[in-house]
Amino acid sequence: MENAEQILVVILATMLAIFLLLGIMAVIKLIQLMNYLKQMTEKAEKVAETAENLVKKAANAGNLLKFAAGPAAALKLISTVSGLFSKRKKSRSK
Repeated sequence: MENAEQILVVILATMLAIFLLLGIMAVIKLIQLMNYLKQMTEKAEKVAETAENLVKKAANAGNLLKFAAGPAAALKLISTVSGLFSKRKKSRSK
């Protein structure tokens, strides 16, 4: 019975060592994965912040266009009317 007990102890000790090593390797990989995910979330936050700033700048540019649209339209109207009068003067003088 002593030989059987010793063989069983050796087998169990070997299995325990294998599972302990596998557990340590799994924990190390899990820590690496968590660090990678942390880096990805930081990059995603930077991208979101950049996009948010871009949207704010676009909104500000849109507001600028709203304020400039009225005077630009008036200038276009004046330009068109003056072009019509200058064409009439040229056609009358010929």
